[in-house]
Amino acid sequence: MKKKLISLALLAGLLISSLAGCGSTEEDADTLDTASSTKTATITLTAITGNSTTQDAIQAVQDAMNKLTKSEYKTQVILQLKTADEYVDFIDSQVEAIEAEIAAKEEAAAKAKEEAKARKEAEKAANANKKNRSKWTTTTKAETEETTADTQAMTLDEFGREVAKYPELEGTSLDIVFVTGYDMLKDFVEKEYLQPIDLTGSGKILSKYIYPTFMNAGQVEKTNYAVVNNRLLGEYTYLLIDKELADKYNFNTKDVDSLIKCEEFLDAVAAGEPDVVPLNEAVDLNYIQYCLGEGTLFGNVIKANHVSTNRIIPRSVLSIEDYVKHHVLLDKLEAAGDIGGGDRYAVEVRKGYITTPEEENWEEKYYVVEYEKPICTDDTVFSGMFAVSAYASDVERCMEIVTMLNTNGALRDIYAFGIEGVNYEHNEDGTVHMLNNDWSMDFFHTGNTLIGSVPETLPANYAEIAKLQNIETLTSPYFMWEYRNEETETMYQLAMSVSEQYLAEYEAAADKIAYAAELTAAVKADKEKTMDISKVLNADTDNSLMASYGDFYSSNNPS
Repeated sequence: MKKKLISLALLAGLLISSLAGCGSTEEDADTLDTASSTKTATITLTAITGNSTTQDAIQAVQDAMNKLTKSEYKTQVILQLKTADEYVDFIDSQVEAIEAEIAAKEEAAAKAKEEAKARKEAEKAANANKKNRSKWTTTTKAETEETTADTQAMTLDEFGREVAKYPELEGTSLDIVFVTGYDMLKDFVEKEYLQPIDLTGSGKILSKYIYPTFMNAGQVEKTNYAVVNNRLLGEYTYLLIDKELADKYNFNTKDVDSLIKCEEFLDAVAAGEPDVVPLNEAVDLNYIQYCLGEGTLFGNVIKANHVSTNRIIPRSVLSIEDYVKHHVLLDKLEAAGDIGGGDRYAVEVRKGYITTPEEENWEEKYYVVEYEKPICTDDTVFSGMFAVSAYASDVERCMEIVTMLNTNGALRDIYAFGIEGVNYEHNEDGTVHMLNNDWSMDFFHTGNTLIGSVPETLPANYAEIAKLQNIETLTSPYFMWEYRNEETETMYQLAMSVSEQYLAEYEAAADKIAYAAELTAAVKADKEKTMDISKVLNADTDNSLMASYGDFYSSNNPS
């Protein structure tokens, strides 16, 4: 394990400083030098907050954030925060209100244009009827526009000093928009709530702080719509095998790469150790990837050294021998009461980081088996991102603030934790302890998690762990596969129906291994593709899973 860490550290050496480990000096230096104006501006940041967040806390955090954003870019940020259950409805209502305001302005402008035209026609008619007009005099009044210099509006502060004035919001405003989950991103794009963003300028800075996976993730149909928050991509799953028991029952753990390989050992412990529970919790087959959601019928298994460019076609998971054996083993253990509820376990499933076995001294008591590496999926990558509304008042100002949330640890800390001494304090190890729930934000929704402070639920060296661990993280073969759309909706519904049907039959079967084998044989023998499951899988059928995956794979791996 230590050798693995040393080799990974060497591999990561050239990447560490550029993928989010910048210190405060670099944070202060890395700012956009293309501010859209030297004048002040006011924009909104609309996002999700916890149910306990108070209006007083929102105002205090907004004021603290604006001390930094005003100093850096002369931009004032107004926070529009809603709870998760209110959020999408609020965005919908904001867009509806803005559209109504735009329509009203267009109607007023059209009416004013018609009135101006009518006045002009009336004046023209009146002038034509005048007598004794001199050909040397002009009787038509010239239209002039009063021009004003593009100067900064000023006001007086509480001390009577002249300071720059920040504009008030006019009407409904939607500028920076928070997005969580790839489905929400696609939904907002389809509704035309968001506009494409150009990462030419800000991207040069962001790429120094954000892991490449995230830099390329905020796209829909090859167009950038969001900056995805940099974070740890996933966790390791380990099997901790009790050393004393393994030695007692002559269990060789060196070749263990699945729970199935532990079956005889688990059976022996169940029979011979009344005070030991065989397994602490159920876990899915390692490296199984589902393409229609966890626990559905279609997917495949990847290898521990999977490369993202490898083609892994979806299939019925019941046709995967290890999948069936694994779940039959879990059923046996569950029926015997051999999962959970004990003080000591023969095998423990534990989540952790690349450094956890050494830091927790696991190897003193356990044989540690790496059950599964972290896997990059839609769920982990798209937990939080920032986009620019199609109705943004100033796109460039929006991107400056989004860039700050991903490069400035001080601003990110305020937005994530609130006011130090009021909402939170730092522990001795530098992690954050919340003092109350007046300011409640999901840490992974607040910007780049690899800068600034981290909550005490994460290790103090979380950023360093993430830089090493993300390098070794695998990428699901179905990452960013948009299978469900208008064209595939009918086949998608069939696939989900088939999934529910066969999994229910499988669960009810007296002999699950026999059922799975019979179903697999029947599908293989279905040459005419008359079975619904065959239609879903058949690569020659329009919009089938395999046909759609083939298109997805080809577009992402052009030859």
